[in-house]
Amino acid sequence: MAIEFNALVRNGTWELIPRKPSMNVVGCKWVYRIKTHFNGSIDRYKARLVAKGYNQEHGFDYDETFSPVVKPTTPQGFIDQRHPDHVCYLCKDGASLIVIFVYVDDIIITGSEPGGVSSLITKLGKEFALTDLGDLNYFLGREVHRSSTGLALTQTKCMNDLLHHIAMIDCKPCATPMATSGSKLAKDVGPLFPDATLYRSTVGALQYLMLTRPDLSFCVNKVCQLMHNPTLDHWMTVKRILCYIKGTTSHGIVIRPISKFELTAFTDADWARCPDDRKSTSGYCVYLGPNLISWSSKKQPTVARPSNESEYKGLANTASKIIWLQFLLRDLGCKL
Repeated sequence: MAIEFNALVRNGTWELIPRKPSMNVVGCKWVYRIKTHFNGSIDRYKARLVAKGYNQEHGFDYDETFSPVVKPTTPQGFIDQRHPDHVCYLCKDGASLIVIFVYVDDIIITGSEPGGVSSLITKLGKEFALTDLGDLNYFLGREVHRSSTGLALTQTKCMNDLLHHIAMIDCKPCATPMATSGSKLAKDVGPLFPDATLYRSTVGALQYLMLTRPDLSFCVNKVCQLMHNPTLDHWMTVKRILCYIKGTTSHGIVIRPISKFELTAFTDADWARCPDDRKSTSGYCVYLGPNLISWSSKKQPTVARPSNESEYKGLANTASKIIWLQFLLRDLGCKL
């Protein structure tokens, strides 16, 4: 608790001011958590001081809330309120390059030279209270395994925790995440599932697993469309996905070194497959060399009358993603 409090004071998290009768003073409380490594062993005991934000009224006590979060394919930009037109994106020193990925208060720092990264961490430590956890091996539920051929990103612990939570850790594995007929799930098929909260929390956890499991994108997208009124048939589809995960907990994404920067994309669409609104689902995969770096499976917002219209919509979304990635890679100094 003392470490947490001192860090908040050092970082200037708040400023003490005289209290006025018109102020809505927000209380706070301590939240305790045991931080673990990806293998389940205890890392450290964590205390966090949090504000009781539910006592605030939107538009009166605050206007907006925001936490910087890194997208799966890129960092979020930074805006200084004092200099909104200034930019601060890359740190270059000759041939050396350093990139910082921020997710609220968790940070990954990487660069072309280890010495430059160490120097930056030292400078940040002088300005902010931070903990250097060393080489990257676990970040927001993603496990990083290093080998001579590259990096493997998995979420084995998160998958096993989910299976334990649903009491399916001993379930029989499935060879596929969805039956062939499962892609035509309708919203009003079967009796209502009695625990809609369990359905929604489970599907939300499955969405988080898609960060390293593109093979789950299509089926998870389907069950996400049914969260407002889930039925027993929908829950059985979710359980099949969990059975598939049971047999593939070690699966993930492999990132290999490349010598040539080349983007390759694949896209496809199923035409009018949704039985409720006849909308199509399109998806894409984008590779940098042999490495899969971006993927999506999403229902299209409008109805496509001929089948080639759904294909063109999927193609347009993929082209937009490619153009955006081109600009990003150029900013990072990668010649395509």
